[in-house]
Parts: sequence; C-alpha cells; structure tokens
Amino acid sequence: MRRRILAGALAALLAVTATGCASRPGDDRPVPFDAHRSTDLTVWNGWNGREAAAFHTVVRDFTRLHPNVHVSIVDGVDDSTIMTSIRGGYPPDVAAIGSTTTMGTYCSTGAFRDLTGYLRRDHVTTRYAPVIRRLLDFHGTQCVMPGGVDTFGLYYNTDRFAQAGLDRPPRTWSEFVADAKKLTTYNPDGSIRTLGFDPLFSFQQNTAIHWSPSFGAGLYDAHGRSALAANPGWRRMFEAQRQLVAAIGYQKLQRFQAGLGAEMSAANAFQAGKVAMQFDGEWRTAFIADQAPKLSYDTAGLPVADDRAGTYGAGFVDTGVFGIPQGAREPGAAWELVKYLTQTRAAQVKFYGALGNVPSLPSAASDPAFTKRPHFGTFVDIMNNPHSGSGTPTTLGRADKDALDQFAERWQAGRVPDLAAGLRGLARQIDDLTRNANPP
Repeated sequence: MRRRILAGALAALLAVTATGCASRPGDDRPVPFDAHRSTDLTVWNGWNGREAAAFHTVVRDFTRLHPNVHVSIVDGVDDSTIMTSIRGGYPPDVAAIGSTTTMGTYCSTGAFRDLTGYLRRDHVTTRYAPVIRRLLDFHGTQCVMPGGVDTFGLYYNTDRFAQAGLDRPPRTWSEFVADAKKLTTYNPDGSIRTLGFDPLFSFQQNTAIHWSPSFGAGLYDAHGRSALAANPGWRRMFEAQRQLVAAIGYQKLQRFQAGLGAEMSAANAFQAGKVAMQFDGEWRTAFIADQAPKLSYDTAGLPVADDRAGTYGAGFVDTGVFGIPQGAREPGAAWELVKYLTQTRAAQVKFYGALGNVPSLPSAASDPAFTKRPHFGTFVDIMNNPHSGSGTPTTLGRADKDALDQFAERWQAGRVPDLAAGLRGLARQIDDLTRNANPP
C-alpha cells in the first residue's frame, strides 16, 4: 500500500553527505556471499500487522534455504529513521521503503550501495515493465531493487452504473465527466446525496501526480528541468479538474466530504456507496474483500484526455523498493536476501498475494493468483502499459510533489487567478529547489 514519506526525511538524508557517509571508492564493489558462514542480518521495513506478518513468513522461507543466515526484522520503521541510521553509522543490512520518492536522494548521496556490480556479477537481467525500468534508473546507476508495485486505476460501482443506464466505464475525460454528473444525486435542499466522483485534490488518492499520466503531464523535461509550465498537459489537467469541481460546487463538495468515513476504514466512501467512482490503488481490492464483500464493483484504467484516447489503459505507477545501506555489515548476505525477495517468483507471489500488491517480477505478475483474481488483472495491465507514468525520482525527495500538491489545493480553491502564470512560478520554485539540492 502506498505510504507518504515524512516531510523531514529529505533534510535527514542530505546530512549524510556532510557526516562522511556518502559513497567512497570501492564501497560498491560486490561482496561474495558465504552460505557456510554463520551470518546475522538486520532488516528494517515499514510494514505493520498483517503485512509485517506476511513479510516475516517470506523471510523465514529464505532462512530455510540458508540456515546459517539469521535474520532480525524490525517492523514499522519510517523512512527518516532509516536515513538517520545511515548518517549515524548504524544502518540495517537491508532497508525496505514503500516508494521510490526518496530513491534519488539515497542514490545520489551513496546512502544506498550502487547494485550495478551485483546485477552484472549474478547476471540479473530481468525485463521489468517499462515504467518500472524508468523508475529504477538514476542517472545510470541502480541503488534499489523493486518489490511490490502500486498502480492506480478507476473503481466503479456496477449497481449504480446499471441504475444510471451506463453499460461500461468511461474511457475519455469527456465520458468521465458526463458519467460523474449523471451519477451524482442531490437532496431536496440541493446538498449532495451521493456523488458520482469527488474531484477535489487531497481526497483520498486524488493528487495531481496521480492524475498526470491521463493528460501526458510529466514533471521534468529531458534536461531535468521542471516541465510544469512547458508541458500543456498540466494546464489541461488543472482546467479539467476545476471545471468538474465548478459543475458540482466547491463548497458542496467540501461539506459532503466532511461527512465521509476514513479512507482506510470500512466506512470508506466508495465501499459505503457514497461515491460511485473513485481513483484508487490496487490494494483497495483487498480492503473491499475484507470490509465490503457484498459491494458490486469493477475496475478499469483511468480515463484519459480526449486527444489521448490511444493511451487508455494506462495509469500512475510506483513501487516499493529494497536497498542495502552504505555501512551495512553483511552486504554479501544482504544482497542474497534482496535478490531472493525480488527475483524469486514464489516469494513474490506469496508475499504480494498476501499484501494485495502487484509483483514487480514479470513472471510473478503473470501468475493466475493476480491475473485471474477478481478485479485485480486491471492493475497488472496498468503496470505493463507503456503509457503508464510515475513520479520522477530526484534528489528532492517529496519536496517537488509537496509543492505541486500545495499548488493544486490553492488552484481548486480559486486562489490562483492566472493558471499559466501560476505554473510558471511553480516551475521556477521547483527548479530553485533542485539547484539548492545540487550545488555546483
């Protein structure tokens, strides 16, 4: 499941370089694994509860294959704690993080070892989906291996669709807007009774970056500069969003939203029938099976801009990753575990089947446990779609996405009078952040 990175994480990791923990010559040379030597490994991860239990089970499978390796697992560790441990010189041997958001900072500072030597030595040549390959490459280096993939698609209530005379999910944005309006009902006083779709940014998984692939809106150009002003997809996306907000009413939406249940609870708006369509991640299928098993629904790709109809079926994609921190005491054994978790079909099927994520390993993602699971094949297809997009890992961590989210909030509230000028200002802000994070 997607996890937000703590705002202070970037500053914590940038301090790694200042304290001398950045990569040094020879640090990244592959270290052999001696299966006959007694080895203690420490693994930190961000999972809790059911998800953590599933991870422990898969790691036990690894230790059965390698009985001389003893693995100590610490659950519920956030990204900033991992960063602080690297800075302080007491990192785990393996770190699992829930997103590629901070990957660029780990790679650029040497906080995670460059795995290129290990990949070449062990002939790891997995042909990942195009969007995963783009996420893993950081200026020609690879410091992480992909785990479970989060893909975002459209959930729609099939009973509500049938009642409204709709026989398929919308594919283009104009179809989507028409369906959203048709599926919205009102009380006698004009307030919203049930909503076709909640278009407000910050509602659950509604973020500008998650919507961006539908409009062909990339964050950066080929030179690493912000594309928010130059790429027309951003302007079209923001205009389309506010038109839908205006059609329903910003204040009405806010009042309606205030009465909805929490996103990850059984009272989730889509699960409770309050919202007929919702953009959400693949994990929602597991929540529905557990919390609302009688809900009649289906899944589809995100609707796309009318002039991008040929890209329908794509969506936003991110992946959890595993890295070996600089200073790990057992990098050889750590790589063996990372390789098992990311390159073993059975391990990925078992673990991500339990979590309800899409496996990054193609042979695992094509397993019937995912492709034939009700409503889930959509998300495997989104991962494999060549038009699917992602956030670009940079040295900024979440800073650029946070700036984009803040702009989106101001825009929908009517506090950005000139969209083009606002996007130019936002692009300059992000470029300034990039320059400050990458001094000459």
